[in-house]
Amino acid sequence: MVHSIRRLNALTCACILSVACASGRGDSEYTETGTGSESTTTTTTTTTDMTMVTSMTSSKTTTTTGTESGSDTRGTEPTTTGDPICGDGNVDDGEQCDDTNDVDDDGCTSCMLDCGNNTVQGDEECDDGNTVDGDNCTNACEHARCGDGIINEEEGDKKEECDEGPLNGEENVDGASCRFGCILNRCGDGDQGPDEECDDSNTEDADGCSSACTLERTVFITKKLYTGNLGGLQGANTLCQAAADDAQLGGTYKAWLSDSDTGPADNFGADATADEDADTTRNYRLTNSTLIATSWSDLTDGELLNPIIIDEDKKPVDPTPVWSNTTAEGTPLGMINCTSWTSEQGGMMLGATGRAEHEITDEQWTDFGDTEEAGLLQCSLQTNPVARLYCFEVGVP
Repeated sequence: MVHSIRRLNALTCACILSVACASGRGDSEYTETGTGSESTTTTTTTTTDMTMVTSMTSSKTTTTTGTESGSDTRGTEPTTTGDPICGDGNVDDGEQCDDTNDVDDDGCTSCMLDCGNNTVQGDEECDDGNTVDGDNCTNACEHARCGDGIINEEEGDKKEECDEGPLNGEENVDGASCRFGCILNRCGDGDQGPDEECDDSNTEDADGCSSACTLERTVFITKKLYTGNLGGLQGANTLCQAAADDAQLGGTYKAWLSDSDTGPADNFGADATADEDADTTRNYRLTNSTLIATSWSDLTDGELLNPIIIDEDKKPVDPTPVWSNTTAEGTPLGMINCTSWTSEQGGMMLGATGRAEHEITDEQWTDFGDTEEAGLLQCSLQTNPVARLYCFEVGVP
């Protein structure tokens, strides 16, 4: 039966072709045959240049194109184009892995390798099975390094005290809070850190740099006496500076002195702070290294550790009045100040004083009283100088 159908089709095609050639026209004829559940449609077209194109279309949608010579050229496989698809099983550009699923934390998440699965994969330098910083393998699966900005706290030769990344100190370059090698800057290491005023490679006091690496302040009482005409507060500061320079003490000095409006608490700049955390080791020492106070707060609490009785030449002075008009807190005492320290008249023109003596360490060192018998002094005795000055080193000009 099948052979008969094939023979009949061949004869039919031959007849149709013969008729078309005889007529010379581009006529076409449509024939449909079917067997069982599958059908085949044949369309034959003739053209004047004798090129025949036969298309066979079946329910399987397979297409074959013929040529003039009647040869059979099979269709090619389709190609995939477009963006990479995560989950298709292919590791495409931009993907590190593709495990054909969307499950997280299984070693491949969103087509990227998981750091922290205890397996070194891809570009990972290490993988210690966790995503915790502060050990030898960072949460980016990179070896911990000094300078990465992460403090490695794991015991061993890579343990770090600090790590400020690009702010770390460089080799042979001082001044960073985190030194080269991720070592903390410490007082006494010889490297003056950002929070230190000095660092003399030790933690000893009485050497100019305190045990907390703050500059110690030098204090003295002048060996000279002065009238009440000091040239105002600025003139008194100049007298103190000149005395310190003559004694080659170094540093900037100001007088412990107040007019009606301004006193040391205003005049001493950054040193005059009541913040105990900021100046707890601001040692104040006499020129012979005797400690009188450990901070501004200590200096102004109404009780000195030792009396101020040593001059700029490291010599003791006899008991003497000292121009002051200043409370123990470093503020103006009142208006008895020899016309703001510009007058040397005697008589009723007075100035308030403190007292320098071996036994005096309480507030009388700066405020000896408010009577002529104790504390108030004529601005001069027939133009003769009558009192000294307390001079303090300060941190700012």
